[in-house]
Amino acid sequence: MVQFALFFSLLLSQADAPVAKEITPDKASEPVDFAYHYAAGSAVAILAVPASLYLGQELAGLSNDIYLGAALPVLLSIGLIPPVLITAVTVLVGNSGGGARYRWWPTLLATLVINGASLAIAAPLGLATLSFGKVVVYTLAQAVLQPGAAVLLQRAWPKNDPVVLSTPSDPVTSRTFVVPTGSWRF
Repeated sequence: MVQFALFFSLLLSQADAPVAKEITPDKASEPVDFAYHYAAGSAVAILAVPASLYLGQELAGLSNDIYLGAALPVLLSIGLIPPVLITAVTVLVGNSGGGARYRWWPTLLATLVINGASLAIAAPLGLATLSFGKVVVYTLAQAVLQPGAAVLLQRAWPKNDPVVLSTPSDPVTSRTFVVPTGSWRF
C-alpha cells in the first residue's frame, strides 16, 4: 500500500514540474534610421573636411622643409582627419541602438580610399583653400560620398550574431550553447 501511495505522489509531482521552455536570445533593438545615420556622418563631414583643409594650410606654413616638415603633416591632416571622424560618428550612431552592430575597420578603409581618390582628383582641378567656392563644392561632395559609403557598407555588412542552441533535457536549468558558425574580422 505504501508503494502504491508513493507511486501516485510521484506521478502527481511530475505534473507540477516546470515545463522546459525554448530559450531565445534577447533581440537587439532596431537599427537607427538610415536618414539619421547618414545625416550624422554628413554633418561631421561638413565640419571636418574644410577644417582639415585649413589646418593643412596652416601646417604647411610652419616649416621651411618642403617634404617632411610641410608635406607630411599636411597630407596626414587632410588625409586622415575626415575619414576617421566620419567613421567614428557613423559607427557610434549606428551602434547607439544597442550592441556592436557595425564594424569599424571596413568602414574606415572605405572612407580612406574615397578621401584619397577625391583628393587625387581635386588637386589637379585646382582645389585650394584660397578659393572658397572650390572648398565648398569639395566639402559638399565629401559630405555625400564618404558618409554614404560608410553607412551603406555598415548596413550591407553588419556583424553576425552568434547562433544559440538550447537543449531542453533538464526542465529546471536548461543548457545553452553559443556556437560561432564562422567569422572573421578586420
